[in-house]
Amino acid sequence: MTTPFLRAAWLAVPDAADADAAVLAYAADVADSPQAGVTAPYVLVPRTPVMRDITGRLEHMDVHRYDVLPTHLLITEIETLAAGLAVEQQLAPSGTPALTVVVHGLYREVDAVEGTLGPPLDGPAPAIQFGTFNMRSADDEWAVSQWYEDRRLPSFSRIKGGHRARRLVSVCGGPAKLGVFYEFRSLEDRREHFEPLETVDHDRDRPTAAARTIHPPMSPSVGALLPRGLRYP
Repeated sequence: MTTPFLRAAWLAVPDAADADAAVLAYAADVADSPQAGVTAPYVLVPRTPVMRDITGRLEHMDVHRYDVLPTHLLITEIETLAAGLAVEQQLAPSGTPALTVVVHGLYREVDAVEGTLGPPLDGPAPAIQFGTFNMRSADDEWAVSQWYEDRRLPSFSRIKGGHRARRLVSVCGGPAKLGVFYEFRSLEDRREHFEPLETVDHDRDRPTAAARTIHPPMSPSVGALLPRGLRYP
């Protein structure tokens, strides 16, 4: 079962030796809120050659705003807007010597499809891709929504190794207005079965509306669940 809202926090940890401990401590602070659902911390992985080529051709926004780029992403399932606001009120101010909250936002689901594996049983999946982006015009927003409805979500529902895909819109904060959250059994499944979709939909000669998305520098973020990553309220 999906929750209507997701809280996403992009985190930067300067000391690689203490990164997992710092992120898990922050995850525990979030999960300790009675209003928080399952909280899953991910370590972000370098882009594959395919994704470097694709993102190199996309427009990027607000590059000057990011003195540091995220190393981790924390996803928290939230039931209501009121619950999401309560989680924020109970957290300490963003940033500690061990960890910086680069940017965070609360997203509302607007559409979703299950993959061939069905939704994960115990919170977000072991491997994820989170893209967040703007469009240059209202016409482009209509076009990219139609593209998701007609092409990307139906295609995702048929690939091997996919759990779920969720289209999102930012309610509070976030680096951009629109979002899409993909869940996979593993990073290998994502690379083998999902990247071919990305390649086709960003074809240089036949670009779709996806090629007109405008991303912050860390988007799309691809991550693997940290050990002991799933936490429950």
